[in-house]
Amino acid sequence: MILIASPSSATRRRWQQALAGSFPTHEAAGRDWLEKALAQFKPEILLLDLDPGRFGGLRQIQALLRLSPLTRIVLLRNMPSKSEGVAAIKAGAKGYCGKNSVSPALLRKAVERVRNGEIWVGRELGSALLEELVLSKLREEHLANRKNDVAATDDLLSSLSPRERQIAEMVGWGERNKEISNRLNITEKTVKAHLTMIFRKLGLSDRLQLALYMNRFNPFGHNNETTRGISSARTEQTPRAAAQ
Repeated sequence: MILIASPSSATRRRWQQALAGSFPTHEAAGRDWLEKALAQFKPEILLLDLDPGRFGGLRQIQALLRLSPLTRIVLLRNMPSKSEGVAAIKAGAKGYCGKNSVSPALLRKAVERVRNGEIWVGRELGSALLEELVLSKLREEHLANRKNDVAATDDLLSSLSPRERQIAEMVGWGERNKEISNRLNITEKTVKAHLTMIFRKLGLSDRLQLALYMNRFNPFGHNNETTRGISSARTEQTPRAAAQ
């Protein structure tokens, strides 16, 4: 059964006539009717008129799906847009198109496609919407991959001692061995020994690789815990420097 929801009696009649003889239909003119019909009939398809928005718009897609999880929602809008179409599909809708551009034959075709498990969008938005959905998916995958990379990096960094972590961070900031030794009040020889151990633990071969590695892990600035350690080291150096 196809549930037709629109505040406009003319729109409901036009859609009902387009589907007559092909699909049984039921109509809903308001939000209360829509919710009762979804809960009672569990329709295969819901054709939802987004204009003038009396049914809550995109915000209500998930709420409607909770009333009838297996219902496939097709949204129709007077002035469809790519951004709204992407948001609709991501929210759970199975179709989105311009209300005024849908002929009876096209509406029947849309219902058939969605019943068969496809996502259907109007011709005017098809290529642009597909491109945006693909880009959105790629962005999500990129963020997920980056999150995994950071987690793997953090696991390796946890193998460093607190002092090794400090030195690795400072190399990431671009500081040289002499600057590091002065800040931490240790010899350059000790800095080099720490770096050798850091390279071994992280599987790196030189200072440049370490700098790039640390900036991939923390590209926006100093790690708070490490910064507190460095600040403390600077404070301890001040009396010694004055005494010298």
